[in-house]
Amino acid sequence: MRVAAVMALIMVLDACSGSTAAVHASPTVFATATASPTRSPSVAVPTPTPVATSTPGDLPLSRVSFSCRLPVLMVPQEGNFQGAFITFPASTMAPDPAGLITNNVSSSLLRTGQSPVLGGDSGLGTGLPFYDAAERRWLPVGAGQASPDGSHYAYVDRSSSASSKLMQVHVVDVARAVDRTFSFVPPTPGATWTQVADFDGAGVSLVYGNGQSYSDYGVWRLDVTTGRVTSPAQVSYVESVRAGIAWVGLNDPHDPNPPGGGQSFDTLIAVNLATSMRTVWTYKPGSIISLASVDASGHPTVTLLDPPDYVSGTTERLVAPGTADFVYTDLDNWSVQADGNRLWFGNDRGVYLYTPAAGMQKVFALPANDGIDLAPAGFCR
Repeated sequence: MRVAAVMALIMVLDACSGSTAAVHASPTVFATATASPTRSPSVAVPTPTPVATSTPGDLPLSRVSFSCRLPVLMVPQEGNFQGAFITFPASTMAPDPAGLITNNVSSSLLRTGQSPVLGGDSGLGTGLPFYDAAERRWLPVGAGQASPDGSHYAYVDRSSSASSKLMQVHVVDVARAVDRTFSFVPPTPGATWTQVADFDGAGVSLVYGNGQSYSDYGVWRLDVTTGRVTSPAQVSYVESVRAGIAWVGLNDPHDPNPPGGGQSFDTLIAVNLATSMRTVWTYKPGSIISLASVDASGHPTVTLLDPPDYVSGTTERLVAPGTADFVYTDLDNWSVQADGNRLWFGNDRGVYLYTPAAGMQKVFALPANDGIDLAPAGFCR
């Protein structure tokens, strides 16, 4: 499995809808059987001064001046995930014995090795597991699926939903491993899957699709207090939802050579779900713009792939509509974690750090051809 942040965006905007669906919620508790985590030897990388790496085209290894511990996910080509921490400035990595996340490919369910066992499923986007610093636990869901205080997370049990034809959304108390299950008929005919796009603690933002795209049927919100499912706005082909904003894509009609091939678009738009106001954040004629992440301040990081092959391009951080900071060119197979004014990147070569002051630096190196990627999985604290 390779971690890649290049994702396509599509958008169709319709009128707002006030449709609702009845929901039945019932509490359950996860089983507490444990799995023995696999221990791996620590990987230490001395970095007294910047040194050249042996990989052509890669950055030299640099030493940072600050002290913190970055949670990372060791992502194998197949199999289970393993959480680890990289300590800076020493730049040493050690797997966390409590960081095992098992991956059931047949059911798509993820489970923690640490007890009490937590279950989950990935949400919209990469949805890789992450480290919940508030609860000091690795969670079997993507970061956008956790409440802001880290006390709860939400996911859709796709295997149960498929068998029962009911959408089943789970809201889990992290500390107690107690699960509230909300079951309801999909509010949009034709939907074949549901994913959690965001969870603000009071409501779960859901997107529906039919297997052909990220989202064909708008953004829906499950109120975890009342159990009501409502549609705040009918936006389609959603790539991300953060803080009431849906990030979607569009091909500008003025582009003489728009990118083709399904989910490939030249424009990134922010849609306010409360007002339906649309704001164009970036547009590049002929190129594919893919959303990688959105930070806590609402600033997106994007990849722009250029014609004719759409393989090479640049990564940019959008600081305002129409204004971008250049990050890097052609960083392969990367995942990204926004962390204040920093961006952490990971791939099969190691971990990279971008700051506006220093630009892009390689701050941790993996041994060559070890069969894993590193995915930053939280804030460096």
